[in-house]
Amino acid sequence: MKRPQPVADGVRRRTRIPVESIRLLTSAATARMKYPGSGRAAARPGRPAGRPYHIHGKFVFLQRNRPEDVGLPSIERYHGEPEAVVVADVSPTQEPDGSWKLVGQVLQNRMVWLLAAVYFLAKPTRYLILFWSPVYVNERLGTGTAESGLLGSMYDLAGPVGTLAGGYLSDSMFQSRRMPVGVIALVSLAILMMGFQYLPLTKAAIGAGLFAAGFLVFIPDSLLSGTAAIDFDTKRGASTASGIVNGCGSIGQIIGVTLPGWVGRFLAEGRDIWNSIFFGLGLALALAGLLLVPHWNRVPIESKSPAPK
Repeated sequence: MKRPQPVADGVRRRTRIPVESIRLLTSAATARMKYPGSGRAAARPGRPAGRPYHIHGKFVFLQRNRPEDVGLPSIERYHGEPEAVVVADVSPTQEPDGSWKLVGQVLQNRMVWLLAAVYFLAKPTRYLILFWSPVYVNERLGTGTAESGLLGSMYDLAGPVGTLAGGYLSDSMFQSRRMPVGVIALVSLAILMMGFQYLPLTKAAIGAGLFAAGFLVFIPDSLLSGTAAIDFDTKRGASTASGIVNGCGSIGQIIGVTLPGWVGRFLAEGRDIWNSIFFGLGLALALAGLLLVPHWNRVPIESKSPAPK
């Protein structure tokens, strides 16, 4: 079974060092502008304003992107595995790292766009609950600011647990297949969203519901935006694939954080907006899960060339 290879492709390698260099230099310049009285002393080694310059130099000259950059064998060669490819029946030599041809192949990959569509449908739930859960708790339970924030944080608290559980289950129980775990989590979350309004109006029930929502939403979120995108476009197209998936997800994020305002605007004044919101989120999540069902057993494409010796 092909291991996921979380290594950036040529597009990221082209841009990461220049972009990070600009960010480091900008932070150093900003620090000196903010504290002009420190003069040249601020830029001396060991002083906070000068540290970004030293980090910048080390980053430019010491940063490496692949094992091959330091004389080590590639991940595939080390494990004796064939290299994954973006297009079936194409040898790795026909997909050179960093080429625009490779970027074009990623843009034509239907699986990447499917993952992007699924992520677009799932992302509104993640960010709506993240931003609006204290407001929801306050309206439903009449709690104060601190208590509403504390109950709302149950959602965030479950995030790391769900992320770790999703990765472990996909690797161990489903032999590195991402789709089964994603489908189960999305459908379960859809059911939870549609029934969220029927939870008992107690702190324990609402807190448990938010914890369950956080646990379930971060499973497909972490798998779709990272691992699955890289799996289905290989390390050669990782950055392009992840950019497409996360970019579409960000559009869904915008919808999620503004949805209560829009729903409240279109519904008659005094009507409960949360019934419509949770039902709509449930429908979107169910559709996302259904889109992945046909790919339940799908695994990344591998080169048909023999494994390197």
